[in-house]
Amino acid sequence: MTAVEIWSGGIVIHYADDLPEFFAAREPIAMRPHWGVFDDVGTHYVPHGGGGSGGDHLSLGTWLVATTPPEDATCLYLRGPGMSDDDRLVVVLT
Repeated sequence: MTAVEIWSGGIVIHYADDLPEFFAAREPIAMRPHWGVFDDVGTHYVPHGGGGSGGDHLSLGTWLVATTPPEDATCLYLRGPGMSDDDRLVVVLT
C-alpha cells in the first residue's frame, strides 16, 4: 500500500502490488482479491469501486470505500490481497 486517505465521505486506498503468486497473469481484474477495511468497533465498510492498471507482475490502483470511521473508532485495519489477519495494516485514528 502506498497511502490511505480518510475523508468525511469515505476512505481512499492507493496501492502498488507485486504479488504474482496470488493471481494469474491476465486474470480478469474482477476476479482478483480486494482490500478489506475493518475497525475496532465493528463498523461495516462498504466498497465503492476503484480502478487500476499494471502488467503481469505489478498492479497499481486505487480503491474507494463509501464509509468513514465513526468517532469512537480508535484503529482502522486494512487487509490486502494475500494478507492474513496477522499481516493486516493498522492505522491509529487520533
